[in-house]
Formats: sequence, structure tokens, C-alpha cells
Amino acid sequence: MRKHTADVCRVFGNSYLVVVDGQPIYQTQHAFTAGRMAERLQRVFDEARRLDGLTVSVQEGRYAVRSAETVILEVDVEESPYAWLQASVLVENLRQALQQNRQTGDVVQLPFQPVTVIHKDVQEVKVPVPNPSAEEHLPELDVLLESFETDVGTVAVYRKRMDRENVYAGLITAAKVYDLVPISNMLSWDQTSAQVIRLVGEDIPFLRIQGVVGANNVRTIYYRMDREFPEPVLEVDGSIVEIDLDNDGKKEIVLSSGIPPLTITFMWAEDRFQEAFVNLTLKANAVTFNPETKLFDAYFTPPDETRPEPEKKTYKYENGKLIEVPTTPA
Repeated sequence: MRKHTADVCRVFGNSYLVVVDGQPIYQTQHAFTAGRMAERLQRVFDEARRLDGLTVSVQEGRYAVRSAETVILEVDVEESPYAWLQASVLVENLRQALQQNRQTGDVVQLPFQPVTVIHKDVQEVKVPVPNPSAEEHLPELDVLLESFETDVGTVAVYRKRMDRENVYAGLITAAKVYDLVPISNMLSWDQTSAQVIRLVGEDIPFLRIQGVVGANNVRTIYYRMDREFPEPVLEVDGSIVEIDLDNDGKKEIVLSSGIPPLTITFMWAEDRFQEAFVNLTLKANAVTFNPETKLFDAYFTPPDETRPEPEKKTYKYENGKLIEVPTTPA
């Protein structure tokens, strides 16, 4: 039986993922919590104990996820009103990671999971007349820098009076005005863009707004536009490619960020975006993506320390799986 592994991966900002066999099971902003959980899980795996007896119990105002006598996670009810939900979701994710993330030869199942969206405030500005203008109704507008005409309205890029560092985006329709989010820094506002795209056919339009934040870091926010208001459904930092990986008529999103590159694949399923961490699934140190060939190159630490170059494997995406592509020796 293949031995399971537990690791911690730092993702965007100050967020940490606990992963088992390459599949994310828990996300937290506390490095200590993530590290302790991974350590306890690995201890269970190393001692060849099973996690079939996962339980959630409550004692003295704390929910605990246990495997026999080992406490995997404790959540204080006073610190989180969703303590029971957090514990229950962890148990379910852990069970799925151990049961579903199986690797057979050179075919690896990508464990897609729903994206957790940190909802940005979308503020609807009340307007007294039809056909509102940016100058009249965008809150605290100081300078209107640029406007983009789209199928769902005009996206205004503007600076607010009390903020000299950030550039904001607003959406103006025939009847409503929406104040969206800071989308860029002032130094790079001219690289901001807005466009309506259709990743999954004509049914669902997405408003994609891009800008530069921090040190030349590209931020992309997708808003679902077939609702009563612009609904933020995905926010990513890094270089993205929207591409139909397996020629099924639906586009996936491939994100690469950081050094060494962390690569994440997003797909639209079950009425929301789902994500899979390619590096973690393959247990690779770095993964790059070539949009021209639609291939992923994964780089691994050499098993023999005397080898100067990392081991490289190439994969193609097909129906939720990564399939290794034989390479011809140079």
C-alpha cells in the first residue's frame, strides 16, 4: 500500500494549505496551525495507522477532529461561529484525499475542489436618473482615467479623492452603477483592462478585469454577469491563460505564479469555479505550462544528489487527468 504524505504549501498572500497526497484539505492564515496539523497527520501515516475512525467531538467549547487519540484540528467556538462546519469539512476533505487521489502509472487524477471566494464588496450606487454617468455617480471620484465599453456596460477606471495609491474599477449600466474593487496601483494603471468573456459557451458571461498590484503582479478578477448584480467568482494573482485544454469546447484557466512556479488549473463545474494544484498533485518542485503545446512540464528533485539537473516529466490534460507524455531523449 502506498504511503500517504502530509505537507504544507504557502499560497497567495498569507494563506497556507495543508495537503494530503497532493490534495488540499484545509486552508488557514496561521502557519503554526497548518504546520501542526501536517505534522500530526504525518505521524499517523508514519506509524501506519488508518484514518477510518475520524470523528468530530466537542468539549469545553472546542470542536476537535480526532483519529483515535491523535487530535488533528481544534477549533474554538468563540473564535469561529463556523467551528462545527470547519471540522466537518476537514473530515470530508481528508477522507476524499485518502480515497480518491490515486495514482496509476503515468496517469494522475487532478483533485478539483471548489474555489473559496473571499467576496469583495460590490457596492450598488443609487442613481436617480437613467443612463448614469461616471462623473456624477461613482463614489469619491477624483479623476476618470479610462473607460472600457463592454456587452454588460461601461467599466470605468478611476482614482478616488482620498486614495492616491490605488486605482478603482466601477461598472456603469443603463440603470445602475456599481463600485467594484481596487484593481491596480497608480503607477501601472495604464495596464488595466476589462472584457466580457465566455469560458463555457454562451450561457454565462464573465466580466474579466485585470490590473497590476504590488511589484508588477497581475491581478485578475472574474465577475459572473448573469445575476442581478456583478458576482465575484474568482480572484487570482499571477500570469493566466484561458485555454481549452482537452478540446471539449470549454475553456480552463491555467495560473502560474512565483519562483519556482506554482501552477493551478481552474475549471467551471457544478455552477462554480473548481481548482486543482498541479505542483501538489504531482509532488513537483516546479511546474510550467506551454500554451502553444498545451503541455505541463514538471520538475522534480533528483533522487540522486550527484545528478546536477532536476528530473523533468511532461504531461497533457485530458478529462480531469494529467497523462504523462513520453519524451524523446536529446
